[in-house]
Amino acid sequence: LEFRRVLFRSGVGKNSLNTSQLRTISEIASTRAVPIFWYWTHQVELLDSLFQDRWILTGEYFRSATVLDSHAFANSVFSNRNNFIPLRFAADPRLLDHGTGASTRTYRASFVGHRYKRRLNQLLRCARRRIRIRYTPPFIDEHSRIDYFTSSRVTLGWHSEGNVSNGVVVERVFEGLALGSVVVSDNPYA
Repeated sequence: LEFRRVLFRSGVGKNSLNTSQLRTISEIASTRAVPIFWYWTHQVELLDSLFQDRWILTGEYFRSATVLDSHAFANSVFSNRNNFIPLRFAADPRLLDHGTGASTRTYRASFVGHRYKRRLNQLLRCARRRIRIRYTPPFIDEHSRIDYFTSSRVTLGWHSEGNVSNGVVVERVFEGLALGSVVVSDNPYA
């Protein structure tokens, strides 16, 4: 039995699909693919009609009991769907295979990710030596990203304000822990 997975990102919103998008979705529905749709909360009826029970809806896992108004509709759809699989950020168990000895920890702290807490990161860099910050995008390869964790004693697990409000814990918290760092986070759910 062959399984194919296709991930469709949101961006469709409340608007209907254009002809090209609808044709592509219909062609996929005619195959044995089990597509994964990221935040397609406004299209569940269409997707049910095309795929029946052979599709997956996903989005972040909200740990907060009350999410932001901008995420309330998605949260209500997520909670009422049997085919919703929440994306719970975590670390790949293979990360434990990387060298994490104290001798490789040449930096005091590091952050790699979106431009969260830029002012705080700037203050840390000015106040202390050996603080390593890498904002993405531009993206870096996986080996370089892992190097940020394994070369630092502390991983800075910063989040967006929206992620904190929704109780979404991002992957750098789990990856920092899996790679032997102390993790400092601004998210109480972490």
